[in-house]
Amino acid sequence: MQIGASCICFITIVCMPTPNLFAGGHNFHSRFEFVPIESMEKSSETILKILELYANKG
Repeated sequence: MQIGASCICFITIVCMPTPNLFAGGHNFHSRFEFVPIESMEKSSETILKILELYANKG
């Protein structure tokens, strides 16, 4: 299986959630692509909050 969009399509087909989360990056696919540390931290906080809400759901 190829890594990338085709994997996400396969995972979605088998009913696994595949949210499109932000990464906080800038200038994607260019030689000036970067992600500030603050953006990575916020992305991590968001993922942890989603997991917390999911865990407390049931």
